[in-house]
Amino acid sequence: MQRFIVKPAGNMAQLKCRAGGNPTPNITWFKNGKEPKRHYGEYRQNHWSLILEDLVTDDSGNYTCVVCNELACVNFTYVLGVIDGHNDNEMMDLVSEMEMMKVIGKNINIINLIGCCTQGGPLYVVVEYAPFGNLKDFLREHRPAAGYEIAFGTEPKEKEALTQKDLVSFAYQVARGMEYLSSRRLLRNGHRMEKPPCCSTDIYLLMRDCWCYEPYNRPVFSKLVEDLDAILTITANQEYLDLGLPQLDTPTSSQESSSDEEFPFSL
Repeated sequence: MQRFIVKPAGNMAQLKCRAGGNPTPNITWFKNGKEPKRHYGEYRQNHWSLILEDLVTDDSGNYTCVVCNELACVNFTYVLGVIDGHNDNEMMDLVSEMEMMKVIGKNINIINLIGCCTQGGPLYVVVEYAPFGNLKDFLREHRPAAGYEIAFGTEPKEKEALTQKDLVSFAYQVARGMEYLSSRRLLRNGHRMEKPPCCSTDIYLLMRDCWCYEPYNRPVFSKLVEDLDAILTITANQEYLDLGLPQLDTPTSSQESSSDEEFPFSL
């Protein structure tokens, strides 16, 4: 079970998880499947409640209470969204984005809009439940901590390593979503990055094809889906791709596409 909550930044959120049983159960809270931690402030537990004061946008996420005794366990999830203070223009932008999401329609590779409330009080937006949060934060949480030292007296945290197959699978799903958005005439232009150190040559060549200056030289999303599907098929029974291929000269990260148009959908 789950419940959606939207709070303005600076407010307080009290997440309640009342339960009873014999023997008396214990309660454990998780944020996005991990022990909850805040960059600013502390979490406060009061009986069956988790209290967050002075909310910031980083507090957004999926909060799950797990209640267990010797006989069984039950759980409940709050999907907490923290939004910055807004003015009328920002409110209109958000409403405009919701209208666009209505036009987009439903697709398995896109977070879909379920409903919204725009009258008689705060703006509430209900979207499809994503148990792992958004892809950007998920990738950041699982990237290697190169260049950082572990503080003395603390135990290093074990992170589940993402394989090359995982990353190709993510790219495949994104391409499927982008293929659908392209059919709805929603396009994206952006930054040309250098070749990542663990990226295979085949995949980077595919990336560079997508960054061609002339739009008609770029592969359509249906072609990307086909190519990524082929890569996934080849590597289906492998733990990793062959990274021992020759390296390419990569463009500097300062090169960008000529269009200033921004993609209006956040993956």
